[in-house]
Amino acid sequence: MSTQHFYADGRYLGAATRTWEHWHNQVADPVGYAFFCPVCIEIWARCPIESNGQPALTMVQTISCRKHPAHHGIGVPGSLMLPWDKTFTECLPDDAVRRELEVHLDYAEKRGMRL
Repeated sequence: MSTQHFYADGRYLGAATRTWEHWHNQVADPVGYAFFCPVCIEIWARCPIESNGQPALTMVQTISCRKHPAHHGIGVPGSLMLPWDKTFTECLPDDAVRRELEVHLDYAEKRGMRL
């Protein structure tokens, strides 16, 4: 068992227990993520994994922060949701889910979408 911690916008958003994952018919420890904005070159969110008191592998995801929506590429700028890592997205703690709602609503409002 591993613990994943969630930090975004300078706040701690909680932790979740993670178990082994299956990747290409292999069992592996889950990985941590660092979210990197290619515009301001800042790490705007960190979601490290701790396993047996030791840090685990962390992968960098290049996703624009909320301040740079014009350069977002795919997805919603500032979002922690990773469609290619379903188990990561599903384990977001309550405070992270609340933040996600805020991020998505803010993005929709700025784009003039009607909800």
